[in-house]
Amino acid sequence: MTFHSNLNNHDAAWAPGGRASEVPITGRGANPLEDEPATPPGGDEKVSGPEFPNPDVVQLKRFHAALFKNADGGWLLLRAFEHGTQRPLFSANASIHNGDPQLISVVAERARQAAAWLKPAVFCPPVATFLTGENAAADNLQNGLTLSAECDEAPNAARERLTRLLGGATIATHSGGEWTNPDTGEIEPKVHLHWRLAKPTRTPQEHARLKEARSLMAQLTGADTTNINSVHPIRWPGSWHAKGTARLATIVSETDNEIDLTEALEILRDEAGSTLFGSQNPQGAKEKIAADPQDVARALEVIPNENLRWDDWNYVGMATWGATGGGDEGGKLFADWSAKSSKNDPEATAARWQHYYSSPPTRLGFGTLVYLARQHSPGWMPGGQPAEPNADPVDLWGKFDPPTLPRGILPDVIERFAFEQGRDMGADMAGIAVGALAVCAAAIPDRIKLQVKRHNTGWMESARIWVALVGPPSTKKSPIMSAASRPLRRIDVELARKYVEERSRYESLTRDEKAQTPPPKQTRLLLQDTTIEAAQEVLKDSPDGVLCYQDEMSGWFGSMDKYSSGRGAAKDRSFWLEAYNGGQYAVNRVQRGVLCIENLSVSLLGGIQPEPIRKIAEESVDDGLLQRLLPVVLKPAVEGRDEQASSIVSEYASLVDRLHHLDNPMVGGVLNPQSLRFDEGGQNYRQELESKHLELGQSLETVNRKLAAHIGKYDGIFARLCVIWHCVESEPGRLSSDITEATARRVGAFLHGFLLRHAVAFYSSVLGLSDDHDRLTAVAGHILAQKLDKITNRDIQRGSRTMRGLDKRETETVFEQLDALGWINRTPSPYKGTPPHWSVNPAVHTKFAERAKAESDRRARDRKKLAAMFGEGAAG
Repeated sequence: MTFHSNLNNHDAAWAPGGRASEVPITGRGANPLEDEPATPPGGDEKVSGPEFPNPDVVQLKRFHAALFKNADGGWLLLRAFEHGTQRPLFSANASIHNGDPQLISVVAERARQAAAWLKPAVFCPPVATFLTGENAAADNLQNGLTLSAECDEAPNAARERLTRLLGGATIATHSGGEWTNPDTGEIEPKVHLHWRLAKPTRTPQEHARLKEARSLMAQLTGADTTNINSVHPIRWPGSWHAKGTARLATIVSETDNEIDLTEALEILRDEAGSTLFGSQNPQGAKEKIAADPQDVARALEVIPNENLRWDDWNYVGMATWGATGGGDEGGKLFADWSAKSSKNDPEATAARWQHYYSSPPTRLGFGTLVYLARQHSPGWMPGGQPAEPNADPVDLWGKFDPPTLPRGILPDVIERFAFEQGRDMGADMAGIAVGALAVCAAAIPDRIKLQVKRHNTGWMESARIWVALVGPPSTKKSPIMSAASRPLRRIDVELARKYVEERSRYESLTRDEKAQTPPPKQTRLLLQDTTIEAAQEVLKDSPDGVLCYQDEMSGWFGSMDKYSSGRGAAKDRSFWLEAYNGGQYAVNRVQRGVLCIENLSVSLLGGIQPEPIRKIAEESVDDGLLQRLLPVVLKPAVEGRDEQASSIVSEYASLVDRLHHLDNPMVGGVLNPQSLRFDEGGQNYRQELESKHLELGQSLETVNRKLAAHIGKYDGIFARLCVIWHCVESEPGRLSSDITEATARRVGAFLHGFLLRHAVAFYSSVLGLSDDHDRLTAVAGHILAQKLDKITNRDIQRGSRTMRGLDKRETETVFEQLDALGWINRTPSPYKGTPPHWSVNPAVHTKFAERAKAESDRRARDRKKLAAMFGEGAAG
């Protein structure tokens, strides 16, 4: 093969030795083409003196020989960039041929050129070969050569984990950068890890599998996600890290280890799935058998099997065998899953299962099934527990639309009632569901309380929520509220009728009999007259709480502001704020003395149009009353259906009646005078959410204070919703004292995946979501254009000028907003002390595909303009 080299320089002012005036090139290693290092191998020490900026030719040669060993020829692209920019300093290419002595000479010259640049630069050719020497575009890729990870965060832990999975890296390098452990203050050198592929990738399908494997490595270790593409530039050892104090990038270990991509992908998929459900023993070996065989069945339910290739069918079979330990139950599950296919052959399936006994799979298990299930059903989790759902992401360039009602999170009766009634009425199911939750909250006696924390007996929450259905008249707010409240209204009428009868009997008594007989109490469940005087009369004899039903909430708000001085308004608002919290309340009356309310407790269900609530938000005092509402932004009504009513209406009515008659929780068949509590897992999850609410509220404080204040109520709202879920799903006549982790996680998924996103839609329509919408859309556009499945602070610094101007706090604020808007989800770092990452909701790439293309086209045009400005031949 004929050697050829070409250099397109994008800085006409550059000349060899651009830094020579600062660091003369004299002495040992002055000739960059000599086959000896400028500093001893492993010289990660600070550098000064005459040898800088000459590269270490020995290390460049070792790196190339180790990683390009199996290449099929092609072109090597010798690229360099100024730090913090996407502008290439030069784009050189070389047609490679192993053993050609000229190649390393050219590589070394380009490494020296980058080091001598007037501004800090990085020499970073992709570890790949290309079909032509024109650009480093993905469609120009000839060979993917390595599984690589750029571990800039917790590098020691990342290297340890990947070594355990894949064996020692073919080449491990210290890039020259440093990472400070935030917990210990210890400094660790950043590390780049490369495993040579025994067989390089050659086809688009193989390139895609390599990208998946590199993406999984990044996911497991918190490595740089930009490096998941084989065409991504990466610093070579033997070149200089010139940012800050100059350091030579060095090889720190080298093996002859090669890896098979198929085997590596199996290992990484299983590890990624295992990480999702936290199944790791103290020694670090994965537990491949599922704790619950039903989880295997649940995973297979969502993994498709329609005309799969034999290899894919067998792959699922091996994972099922590993997940069930090869037991008979696993064989039946595999047979049932195989039967989904039109190509199913029961005898072949049984024979394949028996084959696994003689040649058992060693790398595949339940983690693989978890991984595959989540590929086809994002958010899938073992135990039937959904992760925070990937709801519809909000269109940041259009109207902030609320998400639709999710499936599988609400209690079954409420979910079925909402969907059935919604279809019958042509109304938004979301309004019916959340309205039903408010009704159930009012039906549950307030004496059933949840002790939120393990040891704090002073923080107790009852089932009490405030719901506001927001929409124009065409959204059918009134019919929705009427359908949800009908069972409670029926019970309230019975209570009123009973009171009238008891009062009539009492009034018929003689004076002496009345003196010995206490008057009947007017216990109610429904409150519609919202003057505080009328409310006080009802509440004094209704210690288990009532539902305040407001067909039009503007009247409720208006009653608080009826006093021109504002003094009376403050008194009314104070009363309702107390009613939200519950507890004892005393009223001093001029004529009738002191009125004591044992428990001032009010749940709320109301409807209001957008314009009135916007005016109320702008004009009323900001005392937190508005933020206590759970807003549900209704979708327009559609044509309903005329079908025979199903049994769900009576089931829902029976549920409300059962909740009204609930007693204190039972433990072992004995009435428990204590409160409800979270089990261990539920308490741990609650603490996670408390931290998340604090961070989210603080990050939004400077962006939208009303929304931040609303999120500040979420700790209590979460606990109240947990009481509702627990009571609704309890067995009739037996209320357990423990709220399980599974229940808590479903509530958390509903709160964050549905209610929070309705709140975002509501607050954006009232006051506007963000004071700096441009930054939000800039980051979102970057996600689309780069087709990111994960994003970190580092990605922001590589984005547009608008993005690079964000400091760490501002970046976190943008991420929190994107999380609330359904674009990303916070993903804890796999290592203690490292920053969190954010996984991108896959739905954004499908929902905004056209905008992604527009963003990519715009950026391509910008690159062409830059190329025209700085000369022809810019790297792709």
